[in-house]
Amino acid sequence: GEGFNLGIRPEHLTIATDGAAADGITADEDYPEQAWLQAKVSVVEPLGRETLIRAVVPDGDHETVLNLQVAPSINTQVGDRLPVALDLAHLFVFDPSTGDRLDRVV
Repeated sequence: GEGFNLGIRPEHLTIATDGAAADGITADEDYPEQAWLQAKVSVVEPLGRETLIRAVVPDGDHETVLNLQVAPSINTQVGDRLPVALDLAHLFVFDPSTGDRLDRVV
């Protein structure tokens, strides 16, 4: 019954292609190690070798912020909605009161 925080590095988030959910979190039978979130782009920062994207996922009264690190060839703008794939093998659980890493989820 206790809360926890999930963490994943930006390089383990990608813009999904096939099987992405229209909203919410889903898993794809063909790719059980991935899940998808629908996110709205709030910042796009081209850095030459890569582009950093900040996007938000609505979560009731709050928004969860995602930071993505993508190839510069990805063309997106503020306001775009993106299906974001999470590599679940790189998901971590943290204690919200201490910030300590508890364990890998997978």
